[in-house]
Amino acid sequence: MQRCECLPRPGLRIMTAISRPPWIVSIAFNWHDSSVAIAEGSNVRLVLEAERVFRVKRLRCSNVQMQELIGIALRTVGIEMRDVSIWCGTGFGNDLLSVPVRPTEAAVWTNVVINGSWVRMRLVNHHRAHAAMYFASPFCDAVVISCDGGGDAETHVIFRARNLTLDRLEKTEAVKSFSSTLYDRASFHLYGRYRQEGKFMGLAGWGQVLDGLKRDMAENVSAICNLSEEDGIALLERLYPIKQASKGCMELSDFAATVQAIFEDERVRSARDFASHSKNLVLTGGAALNIVANTKILEQSGYQSLYVAPCCDDTGQALGALLDTIALELNVRPNVNFPFLGRGIDVIPCDESEISCVVDKLIDGNVIAWHAGRSEIGPRALGHRSLLASPETAAMKVFVSEELKGRESYRPVAPLILQEYVQEWFDMVSGSPFMSFSGNSTAKCRAAAPAVVHVDGSARIQTLGSDGDPLLRRLLLQFYERTGVPILINTSLNGPELPICDQRPDTIEWLSTVDANVRCRVCLVADGQVCR
Repeated sequence: MQRCECLPRPGLRIMTAISRPPWIVSIAFNWHDSSVAIAEGSNVRLVLEAERVFRVKRLRCSNVQMQELIGIALRTVGIEMRDVSIWCGTGFGNDLLSVPVRPTEAAVWTNVVINGSWVRMRLVNHHRAHAAMYFASPFCDAVVISCDGGGDAETHVIFRARNLTLDRLEKTEAVKSFSSTLYDRASFHLYGRYRQEGKFMGLAGWGQVLDGLKRDMAENVSAICNLSEEDGIALLERLYPIKQASKGCMELSDFAATVQAIFEDERVRSARDFASHSKNLVLTGGAALNIVANTKILEQSGYQSLYVAPCCDDTGQALGALLDTIALELNVRPNVNFPFLGRGIDVIPCDESEISCVVDKLIDGNVIAWHAGRSEIGPRALGHRSLLASPETAAMKVFVSEELKGRESYRPVAPLILQEYVQEWFDMVSGSPFMSFSGNSTAKCRAAAPAVVHVDGSARIQTLGSDGDPLLRRLLLQFYERTGVPILINTSLNGPELPICDQRPDTIEWLSTVDANVRCRVCLVADGQVCR
């Protein structure tokens, strides 16, 4: 799909051919997933996630850490504080503010101190920053649904997007009664801590929907989402008591499957309410990380096209505020080259003999620690900071996921597949370049690539088209030519409770911590160079 060319609106600043593009810097503290994003005019140059820099998963920066993160980001793109023309960000949890600011419809300008200097900062509402992912979509017209656990006192906000505008729509009862808080609290109920949604979604694939529990929970969705944290979790405990000793066990898969089913139903219902406004839909906020629900929305809610950015959750808050500022202050459509906007080199020299060597190692049963170019942004590895392996045996899934990464046995690994072959291997029509959608495996896939098939026959798929990363595509094409399988296992390059590796020293350090008996089957390939 071609990106639309949006006409500028009169009355705003417009860059001319002879003017110098302004540097724009955006920051987001949040409750977690702090970040900094930088653009040169309409061109997004960098997104820097705090967890990648400070090596603490889902880190919320302190004031000192944010100042340091800003400095690293400026140095990465080769500019200084004095070069920045516009500062922006989100107000939610912003420690630079002397008085809390909660922007709603319009942005709020305020003064803050950054690295010892007073600057004027444009503050953007939390959900508007999520919704600004629309400006990175291929659409000129869309419904945008932002749904998460909360930010700026809201959890579920709907926008109507046209060209360079984002206007809020009135909430329906489906929107008022539901948010991703259901999933947050259900996963807390099971695991005893927050931010376990990925594990919860994997566990759901093993279970059966309990009709009685689904009926009871569906009647209490609004209460579970909107009561206080303590009361909402207490209600879940009454509906489905869980003994402390069994938390996290496979026996609880029916509970997870039931919650997943309710979550899908509510997401489809709330999306369907706005389908008359546009044929295009953009999903954003943390709820859009649920790929099974995304797929159900695409199939059942009445839209023709659906877009989900790779950093749809709070990892994209600084970027969202940046995109909104570019659109509103510069009056142009932002240029966003997803998903590789992190740190790393831009050009990777690599000849066919080296790629062939990597394919040899894959076929011989080795795992490739693939560290290539600029890191991807968002919570999922998309082929620049990945562990890659052959999907031809179920044992390889066990080795990669459980032995190498220390993950639970019920969690799946994702297939990376050449886009042109996807329909032979999965029941899936649309592409999924950012691992945003699921598909059911075909008999061919289950026989030849069992490692990427979840217990329910599904897979969270990443497609690699002709416009995708060229080095990774060359690797996958060679693997297909030699094995007849156009798929590789793709899982993130990290260990349990660690952020995805960012710089090469991070990858080397992580590998050094892996047990020697396991590490002997891991080959590091850094920027096209086989290191072992």
